[in-house]
Amino acid sequence: MSTKRSKLEEVSPEVRASNAQGQKLNEARHAAQEDYRRKQSTPTSPAEHTDRIARLAKGEVVEPSIDDAAAKRAAAYLCHDLEEACELHHKQFQPIKHRALGELAKTLLPEERSTLKRMAAGLVEAHLANRDFLELKDYLIGEGGLVGICLTDTERVLGHPNDRVSDLAILLRELVAVGALDKLPVGLA
Repeated sequence: MSTKRSKLEEVSPEVRASNAQGQKLNEARHAAQEDYRRKQSTPTSPAEHTDRIARLAKGEVVEPSIDDAAAKRAAAYLCHDLEEACELHHKQFQPIKHRALGELAKTLLPEERSTLKRMAAGLVEAHLANRDFLELKDYLIGEGGLVGICLTDTERVLGHPNDRVSDLAILLRELVAVGALDKLPVGLA
């Protein structure tokens, strides 16, 4: 069962503003990287230089000459600066995000508790059923064999019902610790 929940951005205006700023920085960084790649791959053609000189000779007004090396360096510096700005923004965003997540988690605490209680009840039932199944299996083995009963190896997944260090036992202890389960099942206490 999937529940429709609000996104963190919808709950916290700080997160929404920070995400918007981060998106603007990322867009600017990508644009700067594209500009830098374009400047790196586009050499100055001698024809442009010849055309410029010819226009100057005719007395036309020509825009100032752009130094390709300086333009490439400026583009590289901008890329580097925007990369650092993105990293700084990410570091500054983390406390905002954690604070907002903490507030959101407080509102979801009742849902978490009810879900954990449902899980605990199911796990306790699985543990008890596993204990009964293994008891039946041990009885049949004691009587001479397992004719007519499934040889399912439940211990591989659920552990032995009296094994206090099985994965299931550890999980059940955690559920007792958080208050989702009142006490450990018989055999694990």
